[in-house]
Amino acid sequence: MEYGSINPIELPQEWNIFIDPKVMEVDRIICGSGLQKSKLSLPSKYLLKLKNVEILENLAKEVN
Repeated sequence: MEYGSINPIELPQEWNIFIDPKVMEVDRIICGSGLQKSKLSLPSKYLLKLKNVEILENLAKEVN
């Protein structure tokens, strides 16, 4: 996977996962590899169960 778009599931435990709070405002997220057939639809709250998760303000950018 390309660095910067790596799936957060099953990362090495020593890697930090930074999440913008805006991600937690939606009910479900889509994650997976670059292949359409390998996407997962998960409750956004699942991300909080992963190791080394930290919620950081201002990570997300507004898209016009």
